Amino acid sequence: MKSDGVKRMLIENPIVSNARLEKLNAVVKKDMSAVGNYILVDFNQVNNLLQSAKCQYCKKQTLKLDLLATLGFSDHLRLLCSNCDETKTIVNTSLKSGATSHDVNFTVTQACSHIGKGYSAIEKFCMVMNIDPFSSTTYGKYARRLYNAYTLASENIFVEIY
Repeated sequence: MKSDGVKRMLIENPIVSNARLEKLNAVVKKDMSAVGNYILVDFNQVNNLLQSAKCQYCKKQTLKLDLLATLGFSDHLRLLCSNCDETKTIVNTSLKSGATSHDVNFTVTQACSHIGKGYSAIEKFCMVMNIDPFSSTTYGKYARRLYNAYTLASENIFVEIY
């Protein structure tokens, strides 16, 4: 709920509130285009799906997905043909914003922050889903990035308003 001062300012100065809302909407639209389309999938189901695909080299249906490494919600995957040993692709399931910084883990931290939950909620969710959570140190790093971003955004909005 907005304080009386903020309510009064928005009512008395609708131009400021409209400009602020337009800017906020522009930022949200811009940011949403950069956010990945994350889904949770069963690794075995993806492997089953790939068994019906043919290797482009030997033309046999022997493709297999190997899980090379995991960091929280991000996986490092390799698509391999078990017949000709051809490696088709090696990919991270999340964009990386640094050497060990995976966007999906940052997004999970941000989502928990938005619903008022912290690292223990991430641990509980991961336990139920049988996923190894990223470390509490990584969570702390992402939480600091969020705090700094929210602080900067708030300061910029206040500068524009006043």
